[in-house]
Amino acid sequence: MIKWMLAVLVFCVFSVPAHAELERTLWAWDTQTPQQGNFSVSVGGGYENYNYLKVDGRTVQSTAALSYGIRDNWSAGLEVSYQYWWEKGYGEKYSEKGLGDSALVTTYRFINDRQSSVEFAVRGSLNVPTGDDDRYLGSGKWEPKLEFITASSLGPVVLVTNLGGTYIIDADDQEEHVVLNGDIECVVPLTSWLSANAVVSGWTSRWEESADDHYLQLGGGVRVAPTAQTFIAASLYHLVASDFYDDDWYVMLNLGAEF
Repeated sequence: MIKWMLAVLVFCVFSVPAHAELERTLWAWDTQTPQQGNFSVSVGGGYENYNYLKVDGRTVQSTAALSYGIRDNWSAGLEVSYQYWWEKGYGEKYSEKGLGDSALVTTYRFINDRQSSVEFAVRGSLNVPTGDDDRYLGSGKWEPKLEFITASSLGPVVLVTNLGGTYIIDADDQEEHVVLNGDIECVVPLTSWLSANAVVSGWTSRWEESADDHYLQLGGGVRVAPTAQTFIAASLYHLVASDFYDDDWYVMLNLGAEF
């Protein structure tokens, strides 16, 4: 099991579509897109450890993402995922593995000056329920999502913010139709090929009349760019405000390239 999880971390992605030369973030979506006519691909994965209601759980998720630069400031892509989860509690053990949900994604940057100190972009995505929700491998719902992205350069430091919402089509009776999310990520270049990043992110409750599943998460990590067309990123995240989870932490490794 451990060898399998390590293999996923090395070869698969918790997807971040990559413009290797300019993609700067670990968790939040960046304003950058592949250059016109170029493809970007990212592969990598994440491992999550969590506890709730006397239940111990583990999740391994991998995603592969492919993006194409329609213009220098406009891209479209596809993301596919694979999941494995395991839980133990109350004398029982459960596990499932298989194809997770997929997504169709497009990003449009309104300011097309790559030297600009302030950038603004919109990212739209559609969750496609390819994962089996009866086995808890997917949501079972079509979920369009819209996010507004800004990136501000403060000297060498870059501050990236995301603010968006997901609309849940055919939501269940006790399920909210809209879930909001927000992210702030600070990118601090240490050298021409190495940066250190810090992240604060949160999202609102998905279930009506429940405050248990809203979250605030802190994280950080490093991003290494061996060449102008490739990158490797490693990061760690921890939930600091959740009434549902007693403990939750998440490790990610991302690999990306543009060609």
